[in-house]
Amino acid sequence: MRLSLSRNVAFLAVLVVLGFSGTPVRATAPKTIKLATLAPNGSSWMRHFNEWGRDVQDQTHGAVRLRFYPGGVAGDERDVIRKMQTGQMHGASVTSIGLSQIHKPVLVLQVPGLFADYVALDRARDALKAEFARAFERNNYVLIGWGDVGPIHTFSKRQIRTPADLKRARPWVWSDDPITRELYSVLGVTGVPLGLPEVYAGLQTGMIDTFTASPIAVLALQWQSNITHMTEEHEAMAIGATVISKRFFDTLTAEEQRIVRDTGAEHHRRLIAAIRRDDAAALTTLKHRGLTVDSIPPAARAEWQRAFAETRRRLAPRIYSAELLARVERLAAGN
Repeated sequence: MRLSLSRNVAFLAVLVVLGFSGTPVRATAPKTIKLATLAPNGSSWMRHFNEWGRDVQDQTHGAVRLRFYPGGVAGDERDVIRKMQTGQMHGASVTSIGLSQIHKPVLVLQVPGLFADYVALDRARDALKAEFARAFERNNYVLIGWGDVGPIHTFSKRQIRTPADLKRARPWVWSDDPITRELYSVLGVTGVPLGLPEVYAGLQTGMIDTFTASPIAVLALQWQSNITHMTEEHEAMAIGATVISKRFFDTLTAEEQRIVRDTGAEHHRRLIAAIRRDDAAALTTLKHRGLTVDSIPPAARAEWQRAFAETRRRLAPRIYSAELLARVERLAAGN
């Protein structure tokens, strides 16, 4: 009888240790990384972000989870960066506009008239990515991976082929975008400043009738019903990246940090390939829906290029150094 009782006590003790499940009980709750983005649910960006989240959860055995706040529910990118500084958000997948709130010189990768194609963009970004990663870290952010937003074109309810055409329009200017503001200043164009989440309503009410974006972004944000024209040539390459607050990142174990970094880098590489493929498909879709693609006459093309070069030069003292701009221009040209 005593032997049987002792065995029962021992058995109960084992169950307690194993948590009645045959596996050790997790001592602490999962660490949830809250990440904000303007990318809407169902977009190419969110599909890859969700896959990344599943990989992080699987590889950390549930110890770390990614929780995304898509579609601008956490605010515009300036709001998100501020929330990361206060700890309300731990990370964000943002465009270069958001990244510039952390380190302004990153905008050199999105100045107009610089990158003719993805090859040129990749050459410059690859050469500078370690330098920018160190700059983000000095500002207490960990760079997880780069992303693309696509080639930037001008979309409008009217034909925009020359700078004079743009002067007659009501173009949107992202409130925190110094590049477009400077370009419009060079061209003598008056823009309408709005946060990105306000653009859809602005198009519907007629407050604005023109904007710059990539084809994939136009479809993802559902702006296509309010435009009829697009410039054939792109002005710039829009980029982005995912960053995590270093203060929060340092709460993860070394192994958890490795998993978040490695899976993040891999999914961002896949995301870049997907965005480039999906942007081309988005352009085809827009054409099939009746969008008119306007070519730029040679004389007007030269006028645009002069304005782009002047914009890059004017931004040099305030946003990035003249040396950095010269370096990126050489990289863009393949030198």
